[in-house]
Amino acid sequence: MKILITDKTENAVIQQLQNAGQEVTFNEMDPATLLKEIPQYDGLMVRSRTKAIADVINAGAKGKLKVIGRAGIGVDNIDLVTASKNKIKVVNAPTGTCCFPFDSPGGSFDETGIMGEENVQRC
Repeated sequence: MKILITDKTENAVIQQLQNAGQEVTFNEMDPATLLKEIPQYDGLMVRSRTKAIADVINAGAKGKLKVIGRAGIGVDNIDLVTASKNKIKVVNAPTGTCCFPFDSPGGSFDETGIMGEENVQRC
């Protein structure tokens, strides 16, 4: 799985993901660059700086994007409605960057080990 991390995170997190077989890119890119680059990634990991707005999510959905992970409390910087419409999972690790589903062996996103509730807006 190719994962793009766009906000500062601990080097240990990047190393943990790489040790689990993930291809990780850390790049604090500007919004215009993110729009161009996101289609080539399976996962996007953000903190509070990056805004996963509709344009970003739609661009990712045209490519390979399957999951967006938010390290920190809340998901207010992620457009949940657009993610849901595009069948892109949104996961939240409110205590930080330690609990993402990206670190499963074999480089795939496996939902079976995820506990908690899916973050989608309920009607």
